[in-house]
Amino acid sequence: MQIHILLIGLSPDLAKMLSGTLKQQGYRVSSLIHQMVNIENIGQLRPDLLLMSLPSANSLDLEPCRYLATAMKKTPIMLIGNGSSQDQVDSLNICANDYLSIPIDIEDFLARVRARVRRINWEKQEEIFAFEDLLMNTQSHEVYYNKQLIPLTLKEFELLKYFMEHPKQVLTHQQIMNTIWPDFLSTQNTNILHVYIRYLRQKLKSAGKFIQTIRNVGYMLSTHMG
Repeated sequence: MQIHILLIGLSPDLAKMLSGTLKQQGYRVSSLIHQMVNIENIGQLRPDLLLMSLPSANSLDLEPCRYLATAMKKTPIMLIGNGSSQDQVDSLNICANDYLSIPIDIEDFLARVRARVRRINWEKQEEIFAFEDLLMNTQSHEVYYNKQLIPLTLKEFELLKYFMEHPKQVLTHQQIMNTIWPDFLSTQNTNILHVYIRYLRQKLKSAGKFIQTIRNVGYMLSTHMG
């Protein structure tokens, strides 16, 4: 599986240089400016690793990093800054998994990325999701509710996995379609989504109530009724 690295807020020259270097190493690379940092935009890109610029480690500059670290707990964040010791300490204490100083040593940079990728791959080998008494093993592709195995088709499994990756978050119809059926055009009928939601609820039986319909918006995995 190709690792996807998202660059956020880097200067055009730095973004171009690092993007080219990462692509040469076989990574998939996307880029966003700071003004586009929101969970919907980043969630649709589904990055494995975030690489962000940091003008300084004051509370205002660290807020986007803090925001993403809270909202995307499983996605590591590498910050690029000017290299003061206090900036590094504050960044690592508040939100970052790693800190890179400018000017960037490319060999050191790639070594740090490879270390993160090894950990990402290791964690993905067997990932367990849990929601109430609903358990999912992404390696064995097994789903259990109250310790009872629930057989699912591949698409049903992918759909439930997407919900369990984003518990208690409202997922729009378009977000789900882009993730589970990326080859569908946005103009195509999303009836397939509604059909699969029905299939999934039926197979989950009493756990099907966790998949909540958010009227005219999408769905959410939640225990809150109404």
